Amino acid sequence: MDIEDLEFEGLTIEQFKVIIANEVKNQLEIIKKNRFKISAKDLDNVNRVRMYWDEVASVECKRLFKQEKQNIAQNVKEYGIDKIFESIDLVWSSPIMKGKNQYQKYLKSLGWCMKPESLEKILKGYYNRDKQGYQNEEFDKEDNGFD
Repeated sequence: MDIEDLEFEGLTIEQFKVIIANEVKNQLEIIKKNRFKISAKDLDNVNRVRMYWDEVASVECKRLFKQEKQNIAQNVKEYGIDKIFESIDLVWSSPIMKGKNQYQKYLKSLGWCMKPESLEKILKGYYNRDKQGYQNEEFDKEDNGFD
């Protein structure tokens, strides 16, 4: 059965398409408005993570964008605050961070470290390597880990 074969209470197909398009647009606007809402508890966790970063890191986190705050809040829910603190310790104890290299500018950003794909690699030890190679062989040596 084709959409053209259906009747919609006296509406033409074109009128129905306009109604559906408007409804989809309205729903997308609602989703967009609510996407970055963070609860007071989540915001408290974001602030705790930021304060911990500033304590441990040699580079202060001066600003977090809405999406970065959302990533931190989601990561805390998924992994727990202690695991997030552990990931920050891993980043700042990494041999990559101690030397001058092409990756430092990325790893020095709390926002980048809290992206879900970055955090997963940090926790798996992907960036904790020395000049001899990767400590964690799970990752392909050709993959530099930056999307």
